[in-house]
Parts: sequence; structure tokens; C-alpha cells
Amino acid sequence: MSGERHWAQVVEPDAAGARLDRWLAGRLTELSRVRVQGLIAEGRVRVDGHAVKAAHRLQAGERVEAVIPPPPSDGLLPE
Repeated sequence: MSGERHWAQVVEPDAAGARLDRWLAGRLTELSRVRVQGLIAEGRVRVDGHAVKAAHRLQAGERVEAVIPPPPSDGLLPE
């Protein structure tokens, strides 16, 4: 069981020109923008099948896909 979550969405026309990291953080509200930027840097976010930088300016109709790993374990065990 990997626990990874797959997410995908097509960029709507009114979001054209937005930075990928800001746009994605606005849709994956459970993740901080810093975490979203980390996923992009790790290559876990693709635009039309290509790895891009966080500052990539989106175009209407592009498909954004993300593979989101489960949160890291804190390593603590119950007593």
C-alpha cells in the first residue's frame, strides 16, 4: 500500500497566466504552498505530461497532474 494520491485537473480559461505553484496550492488546500513547490521540484507534478518549474505560467486547457505522497510519519509510537 503506497498511500499515494493521484490528482488531475484541466486549467480553466480564467486561470491562464497564473503561476503553477499558486494555482495548485489554491486547489490542494490541505497542502502549503511550500509543500506544493517541493512536489513540483521532486517531479511529482506534471503539466501536459512534462515536468515544469513552480514559476511555470499556465495556459488554458493544460492538464495538471500531481502524485501526492502520504504525510511523513512523525516516528512516534504510543506508550
